[in-house]
Order: sequence, then C-alpha cells, then structure tokens
Amino acid sequence: MIEDNTYRVGLVVDNPKRDLLGMCFLAKSLAEKGFNVFLIPMNLIDYELKVVQPNYLLLPGFRKGSLQRYEKFNSYGIKLGVLETEGGFYFKKQHRLNRIENDSRVEKLISNYFVWGEMFKELLLEKKALTEKKIHVVGHPRMQLIKETFSKKNKADSVLFCSSFASVGADDKLRLDVIEILEKKGTTNAIEYYRGLDNVKKEFIQLALLLDKLGYNVIYRPHPFEDFQSYKTKFKGSKIQLDEEKSTLPSLSKSFLHIHNSSTTSVEAVICGVPTIIPDYIKNGYKVAASREISYLAKSRKELLKLVQQASRGELNTSSLSESLKYVLDININSVEIISTIISKMKFAEVNVSSNHSFRYDFKYFLKRIKSQPFNPYVYFKYLIMNKLTSWDKSFKAYKIKDVETFFINDNMLEIQKLKKSRSIKLLKKKNN
Repeated sequence: MIEDNTYRVGLVVDNPKRDLLGMCFLAKSLAEKGFNVFLIPMNLIDYELKVVQPNYLLLPGFRKGSLQRYEKFNSYGIKLGVLETEGGFYFKKQHRLNRIENDSRVEKLISNYFVWGEMFKELLLEKKALTEKKIHVVGHPRMQLIKETFSKKNKADSVLFCSSFASVGADDKLRLDVIEILEKKGTTNAIEYYRGLDNVKKEFIQLALLLDKLGYNVIYRPHPFEDFQSYKTKFKGSKIQLDEEKSTLPSLSKSFLHIHNSSTTSVEAVICGVPTIIPDYIKNGYKVAASREISYLAKSRKELLKLVQQASRGELNTSSLSESLKYVLDININSVEIISTIISKMKFAEVNVSSNHSFRYDFKYFLKRIKSQPFNPYVYFKYLIMNKLTSWDKSFKAYKIKDVETFFINDNMLEIQKLKKSRSIKLLKKKNN
C-alpha cells in the first residue's frame, strides 16, 4: 500500500510498444503539477490497483465487456477517465459503434473521455454513451511527442515494414474458427476478408525478402499479437532485421520509406517525414481511409518497386494530407497540457481498498473474453502468460524501469521509482524542485 497524502494518478499502459512513450510524456506533466503518477500495466491492473490505490485511473478505452470490472474499480472511490489509444480519426463506423459500451451506467462511471478528433466524439454522442461535457477533443500525447521530438540522427537507409495481421494464422492455413468469429462480428464476406489479409501478409513477406535480395536494408516490425517466431523462420538466411522495440521511432529514424496495410504507424511516419506506401494491388477488406489518403497506393509490384527506388533518392514526399487527418495532427500540439490540466482541476475522494478486497485476476472471465477474439491459440497462450506476475516480464506487454528512465535521461526534475511486489512504476517531482 502507498503511504502518501499526495493524490495518486494511475496511467494504464495497454501496449507499451504503442503507448509507453506517450504515457511517460503525460506522466511528466502530471508529476510537475504535484501528483504521484503510476504507469500501470493494463493486463495486471487487477493486481496493481491494490498496491497503487490511485485516486484517478486513466484507461486506454471503454469497450463492451469492461463495464463490470470498471464498476468494481469505481466502487472503491477511484475516479475513472478514458484516453483513446486506438485511432479516433480512422475507423469503420459500424465496427466502432458495435464496440462502444452504451449502457446508461457509463455516464456515472466515467469522469472524462479524451479523444483524438471530432469524429470519435460524434460516435460517442451518437451511441449516447456520455454527455457532451465529459468528452474532450485533445489529440494524443504519443503524436504530440513524435511531432515535437523526432529528428533523423542516423542515416536513413532502410525500408520499414509494419505488419498488421494478428487475425491471420502463422501456419499459412485457412482458419475457419477465425472466419466464424468474423462472421459473428458482422464482417461482410468474412472468408474473402480473411483470404485478402492472408494474401497481403504473404506479399509483405515476399516483398521484404525481395528488397533484401536487391540490397536494401529491411526492417520488419510484426504486430504485437503476431507470432514473432514464425517470422524468424520465414526470414532465416536473410539480413532482414525484426523490430521488437517498444517504440516505432528508432526504426523510423533509420528509414527512408514505410510499407504498410492501413497501419497506425503510417501517421507516425508522416509526422516524421517518412513517405508511406500501401501495396494496393492485392484486394483485401481492411482499408482505412485516413491512412490511405496519406499513402502512395501502388497498383502493382512493379509500381511499388519503382516507388521504393524513388524514395531511396528522396523523390517522394509526405505533404499530401487529408483534411481530417491534418486536423488530428494539428490538435496534438498541446494535448498533454490540456489533459493534465483537466485532471488537476478535479476533486478526489479517499480510496478505500481494504485487505479483504481481492484484485486477483478472474481467469474464468478472462478465458471467456479471449474466446471471442479472432486470434490463434499461440496468442491465447501468450495472453495467459502475460496475466501472471511471474511471467509478465517475458511477455510483449512488459516494460521495465529502464525503459521509463531512458525517456527522462536528461531530466533532473523527476524521481522514478520501482515499487515492491509490483510492476507499476512511480514518477514524482523531486522534493528539492
């Protein structure tokens, strides 16, 4: 238990490869305002809340199925907020609508809901999940950080592939169970949707091997839910580098080109001045309008290879932004300050989590949830491992104190602490400051 009279803010880190740097950026601002701030692993939250006992908990989303758990958190006096880490400016409308919780209890549970852009706000209002006064269009700390700090310190001589094929199996077999789940979720022509993604994945692998053979430095960044080992097998004998970094920035700083299939990293690439390409000659159902509008759409492999050559000579640019995406990028200038200021003006009550309250993870609930997800058994196993304190450190959800310290390497204002019997990391303003 934390013995401190200072109000405590918990920032939940869902996927450290995507979220950790942005949460560190926000944690710094909150700590400077006098809070004790804790970076809390999303998948260990049921353990960590008993240790940290935050007055305020900032969650990465509110999806159907979360209501019961969030009600439990709130019942102990913890105020809840949401900071959308996934999209907010790109989505299939009906898909997002189906995932958003619209129970009348959401309004009571959530103190504030921070979104990237106006479109996600409109979705929440359409779903009638929250009243307008609780929804704040603020951009996102990760994008603000990238925009403010990115610079090419290394020679950009690489091509970066970012794959997003979590629902496609690693064994090149048609996954009927995944197709069945996609159908239940309302995916039109689910079997064609699956085959399309499978074909794009195969083309990504072939392209990476081809570019490696042609003498390009290739960096391949699998989606965190993908089978990393399978890529090691497929790229055996090549010089292709597999990227396991917590952030995309190290790889983007080395790259003159980014290849993707409607990946979020395309936005980061554009902010970093790295042109981005979609192999648009393979039909697939996963097409995100905003990502496509900032990407070169190659209509054949021949055209794609030509674009690679042009990019290597610096002949491609990133100036062609869609209006909706441009707006999202522009509002990321002050997102951290806006979010931390809103939180600092809130009134908090004392949290009451007594020793008879259990935050042990409900594995029956967990197993029920993962069975509804379109992932393969390998991912099921990884999720089980990730939700054990003894195994979490070896999972892709893990981050350590050194990862946080690296972000604040030249900062003498903050103190960073590792907690006993916990995986959360505490940040606070140094007393002499």
